[in-house]
Amino acid sequence: MARPPGPRPVILAHASDLHGALGALWAFEGEVDAWAFTGDIFPEEGLDDPVAHATAQRAWLRGEGPALRRRLGGAPVVVVNGNHDDACLARGLRELGLDVRAVTPEGFALGGLRFAGFPHIPASHGAWANEADEAAMEALVARVFEGGGPDVLLTHAPPAGVLDGGWGIGALTARLARGDHRVRYHLFGHAHEHGGQELHRNGVTYWNGAQRVRARRVD
Repeated sequence: MARPPGPRPVILAHASDLHGALGALWAFEGEVDAWAFTGDIFPEEGLDDPVAHATAQRAWLRGEGPALRRRLGGAPVVVVNGNHDDACLARGLRELGLDVRAVTPEGFALGGLRFAGFPHIPASHGAWANEADEAAMEALVARVFEGGGPDVLLTHAPPAGVLDGGWGIGALTARLARGDHRVRYHLFGHAHEHGGQELHRNGVTYWNGAQRVRARRVD
């Protein structure tokens, strides 16, 4: 699929899998046009009950609220949840007064780029948030790529075989390999051992942000 002329560059900061350890976020320096969080930003509170876990995560976010408002400033924040997030990060950040866009398969435009994706991971554990079986995952991928897909794809889990540590999504790998799409950047986390790594393949930059906060130009 032919790509139209690119939009103006956007400086995008990406973080994933901080699990409540926000030191890398506080240490990050520089001005950005937007932030992208691809899941598991909340701490794991060690609670088996998802309702109690979500309550504890929301309380943690309220406690971190003033510092987060200062650090993230007025830049838009693009969010997908992770498999350890029982609370909704997008809702919690909105309650702090931040400009937040929750990523959906249908997506949205921001800074001349189209963003889309989903938080789901392949079913494996049975008790994690956002687990999906193979058929559900294929349906999600089909929704994302309807009409050619986004410029920036955001998921919590990687595509299978791409900086994934064995946790990847096979349906994404197959769809991205076809080439008839607009995706130029795929942002994700989940596989901690590949955090901070990038891979460039067939015109797509794959960016694993696990346990990192890093910015780059996206255009």
